[in-house]
Amino acid sequence: ELSAINRLRYDSWSELIEQGVKRGDMHPAGAQVFEKIWTSVFGTSEIALRLPFVLFGTFSILLVFKIGNRWFNRQTGLIASAILAVLYFPIIQSELARPYSPGLFISLLTAWYFGKVLFTTEKRTANALALGLCFAAGMYTHYFLFLFLLFVGFTGLFFLTKQNLR
Repeated sequence: ELSAINRLRYDSWSELIEQGVKRGDMHPAGAQVFEKIWTSVFGTSEIALRLPFVLFGTFSILLVFKIGNRWFNRQTGLIASAILAVLYFPIIQSELARPYSPGLFISLLTAWYFGKVLFTTEKRTANALALGLCFAAGMYTHYFLFLFLLFVGFTGLFFLTKQNLR
């Protein structure tokens, strides 16, 4: 977290990418660019830096409920979201300005739109575009997240039918 905050001191975007991302970090530039934009608007106080990551963690709990409710039933959604709400790793990563809380949120959002695109009768282009944006966001957030999303996308090939191919 401190190294990511330290990289916010670069004045230009090219310097941030060259010095802060290419040389100074092993993660993709998504979280660092997000932090740069966020702090330029809201400042660099501890609350301002950590708030978006807390929100990503909180909305992940809501998404787990929605996915469990949609795919199974309300009780499953409640149990799954209650478990996520008390697990140590998601809680600690939601407190830190690191790419893991947004990564969890993006993976769950991908699952949500994956289900809407492949398994519902409502076939809207907006759902497919949102799924594509989730894949792109995952690629820019963390390499392992993108690898996971590639597996999700590959798995989706097995569920293609004539009705959902388009």
